[in-house]
Amino acid sequence: MEKIDISPSTIKGDILLIDSEYKILRIPDYQRNYVWWDERVEEFWSDLTERKMVLPFLWSFILKENDESSFPVIDIVDWQQRTITIALFLSALRNIAKENDCLAFALRVQRYLEQDWSWWEHSWKYFLECWSSVQEFFEQHVLHYEWNLLKDKLPTIYRTKQETLWNMVKNYKKIYWKINSYIEGKNNIADVLTELLNKILNYQIVVIKVHSDEEAYIAFEIVNASWVKLENIDLLKNLFIKESYSKYSKEEQEKVKARWAEMTDKVSDSNTKSNIESFLKHFWSARKWYITWKDLYVAFKREIWNLWVDVLSEQLLEDARLYNQFWNPEWSVFLERSDYNSSVIKSLTALKTFWITQVYILFLTVLRYKNEIWDKRVKKIFKLLEYFHFIYSVVWKWQANKVEKLYWNYCVEFIKAIESSQGLDDSERSNRIQKVFDKLKREMVDLLNEYVPNDDFKSWFMNIQLKLSNKELIRYILTLYESAITPWAKRPDFEFTNIEHIYPQDDSKQSESNSLLNNIWNLALLETKYNSEAQNKPLPDKIPIYKKSEYKQIADVVTEYEWSSEENRVRSEEKTSKRARVIAEAIEGFIEEKFNKM
Repeated sequence: MEKIDISPSTIKGDILLIDSEYKILRIPDYQRNYVWWDERVEEFWSDLTERKMVLPFLWSFILKENDESSFPVIDIVDWQQRTITIALFLSALRNIAKENDCLAFALRVQRYLEQDWSWWEHSWKYFLECWSSVQEFFEQHVLHYEWNLLKDKLPTIYRTKQETLWNMVKNYKKIYWKINSYIEGKNNIADVLTELLNKILNYQIVVIKVHSDEEAYIAFEIVNASWVKLENIDLLKNLFIKESYSKYSKEEQEKVKARWAEMTDKVSDSNTKSNIESFLKHFWSARKWYITWKDLYVAFKREIWNLWVDVLSEQLLEDARLYNQFWNPEWSVFLERSDYNSSVIKSLTALKTFWITQVYILFLTVLRYKNEIWDKRVKKIFKLLEYFHFIYSVVWKWQANKVEKLYWNYCVEFIKAIESSQGLDDSERSNRIQKVFDKLKREMVDLLNEYVPNDDFKSWFMNIQLKLSNKELIRYILTLYESAITPWAKRPDFEFTNIEHIYPQDDSKQSESNSLLNNIWNLALLETKYNSEAQNKPLPDKIPIYKKSEYKQIADVVTEYEWSSEENRVRSEEKTSKRARVIAEAIEGFIEEKFNKM
């Protein structure tokens, strides 16, 4: 390859938007989604309206000539996020101008959104092409002169599956209201809007033009070399794509791109606080060695020298598919036996409710070697960590990252046991893996004994205030309680249940104690149909309804209150303490029993 010549040229924003030299700008499909959050839009707005700079810079664009298109196109390799935001800004500016009868100005703005790419046919095309999956929406609701993203009847957009569209709509609305607030009370609206437009058009833009994908990715890496902590995931993607260009055919290059795109989609679709960067850290820890965030990029770069990129991209995609299922486990198949698989799904659902993701390091390894570890033991590992984090993280709120490295240790332990038992009979292999599991369980128990004294566990239940917004956590606690006090054969279907307030939420007689209404002692599971029937009736009126329920915890409420005097049915500190302690002791005993049987 010829030596790349990165000689940037500085132009003004209006040239990038309208000059025929730069043709139609396009965001290739392999680029990541539009992900700008509120803080970045606020920063963009303050750059326009508050900062006083002689030469305001919009930073650098890396552009690559595209010779495969039937019309002149140039690909945006870097800075596609800001380009989308500029398009949203111009669209909002145009629509506000139309609303204020500044039609000449609106048409002027529209001229920057369109390009006359075929002068002999006078066929118009917009200045920017997005990802093919969202281009139609982008043209209709953002770029088209007659459409208005704030007022259009939009299709249903799901945040987890259509991240780009979701953020387009959200950021358009934010920009629209920013501009409206900015012009409010001003005398000559057209002049104010022109001032905003000119700030965009006069931005000084550093443009780096390259002629091949490989040059583009080299340029990207050079420009972003200072981002040591990998705050932009595009840097890692660049590493993969650049290596694929240097080693593979075009067909193989496209496979690597497609795998990277699917990987990021799978992780983004999980809609978890764990983002793509966290996934990569967990992936690396599960397959290689425990690593700190600041060393991740360097580790990937070193590994690519030793391992083919297509192999590494396949491994990433394999784990990303599992990662997605961890956060969306409802219909997933992890283990062949349905009862074992159901248990794993329940554990993953619980950990999702607890917002615990560090366990995924161990889960990725355990499921990769599930045939060697055996399904029953896999189920036990998931259940062990579910119960551990309920006590450790939910009850006592210890940070889960304190045990993250421990999970990596047991990735290593399990892999060593599996590799060292190759060629041995089934019994001996099972014994070696069982020893690792027993060691993991002992360490979990030791941590609980160290951090969670028994009496303190009970006291937590005495005082816990549960937010109704976190119904899944309440449901989890009450389901644990029901499981603890009910024989397995008699446990009802927990799916069709609601959370019942024993003393109603509008109990005016006890208004001074209303802060206790969401305490665990006042909550119980009740079948949906009976919960609707009970509504906010006084407790004496609920008793006949409660008698229809299959739940043992509701039967206990009936037993306690049915024959009580009116005075004894009133809430008291003694009663609240008693029921909270009963629930705590039942759950504690249940979890301890489960630990002992594992």
